Amino acid sequence: MQIFDRLKSLFIKVPFQETDNEFDELPKNVISSLNQQIQALPCHPKYVKILQSTLEEALCQWQDNPEDNELVILSSSIEPLSQIIQTALVNWSDENIRNIKLLSWSNRPKDFLKIVSKLQNDLGLSAKLDVDCHSGKFQELVVIPCLEFCFLRHIHGLDGIEFLRNRIFQDHSRFWLIGCNSSTWQYLDYIYNIDSYFKKLYYCRL
Repeated sequence: MQIFDRLKSLFIKVPFQETDNEFDELPKNVISSLNQQIQALPCHPKYVKILQSTLEEALCQWQDNPEDNELVILSSSIEPLSQIIQTALVNWSDENIRNIKLLSWSNRPKDFLKIVSKLQNDLGLSAKLDVDCHSGKFQELVVIPCLEFCFLRHIHGLDGIEFLRNRIFQDHSRFWLIGCNSSTWQYLDYIYNIDSYFKKLYYCRL
């Protein structure tokens, strides 16, 4: 009996006490600091190399067929696609490209009703087509690292997407590189049938 009591005592547990919050929330400044540190982590070199080679192949096709002037890079929502695209363009060069215009936004503009004019200003584009698409001078790369910043789920939220779509298919003198997470792309395809306009898609996966 004594042996049994001893064994029993070994398995006695402290009574469990339920609490309203199992885990305490981290302070906002700690969360912000962690997010900054995560964003500062270097991109996987394989991502960068694959993106560069995919872009270079697409640029060669564009020179042969000016209508093939866009490349959409899709990724999961947890991948830092914008950072990968920007890293891939650092110290990168191509004989077909003389100028790169990069959308500099780090978040969605607050005054979203002016999204089109903001896109024009940041990318240096005029309201109307300002180039001769038959001049044969195809040397500019326009980069939208994060398409999510260019629209809002709102009645007028697709003005930016519509502007980009029209400009891309009117202006063959520029090549357009666009980054977007796959869930956002599925949403845009559901409400805007965007897949029927953008044919050249690449899924960024390791």
